[in-house]
Amino acid sequence: MLTQLVASQAQRSNVAPSSSSQQGDSTSSRVNRFLQLDPPVFTGANPEKDPQDFIDEMHKTLRVMRATEIEGVELATYRLKGAAYSWFELWEDSREEGHPPARWSEFADAFIDHFLPTETRVTRVAEFENLRQGNRSVWEYHMEFARLSKYAIHMLPTMEAKVRRFVQGLNYLTINEASMAALNLDMNYGKMVAFAQATENRKLKNKIEREGNSKARSTGNIGESLGGGRLAFKGGSSWPSQSVAQSSASAPP
Repeated sequence: MLTQLVASQAQRSNVAPSSSSQQGDSTSSRVNRFLQLDPPVFTGANPEKDPQDFIDEMHKTLRVMRATEIEGVELATYRLKGAAYSWFELWEDSREEGHPPARWSEFADAFIDHFLPTETRVTRVAEFENLRQGNRSVWEYHMEFARLSKYAIHMLPTMEAKVRRFVQGLNYLTINEASMAALNLDMNYGKMVAFAQATENRKLKNKIEREGNSKARSTGNIGESLGGGRLAFKGGSSWPSQSVAQSSASAPP
């Protein structure tokens, strides 16, 4: 069984096999490759560990390996520990006898159903529905969008729908330009995030420059006002003499 081979391979991970052994045992090479990619471990005991993250990260690892759906289940389950592996054994035993080996899609669905309660998924779908950029940067908004959209795949059946939903949540700084860019036929989610970031950076840079110019003008105006006051004071130095002269002229002989 592949799981047993994974375990034995892990124990021998510090011993480099000969080239002939590698050529003669493609399964062992696959297992070694899997372990080198350092796939995630899931125990089911830590509430801060998101089950969806385990599935997503494992899926990326298996995709890099070009693993089949059946091989993917065998490899992934080796990275289940403690309560998580106990669940897998029960789930595997509950499958009908003589049933074909479990496929990745079946395993992933059963895993999420067990470790991510319905109430939690409903809450995260609601969070996604209400998600707006607000005071976040475009990148921060994108990260939250990516995190929550995994729980609302049914709301994003196409790339166009995903782009449209992302644009709807942008703030006043970029939404107008992004709405126009979304009309391009070749637009996808990655391009839209990059476009919104570039637009945001450009507008923020222009805003900083305008504020700097405005501050410089204000400082200049204050300087001119103060300078004018000093000139008026100096020019007014003849005023007392003129006043004294007038007083002297009006004084009786």
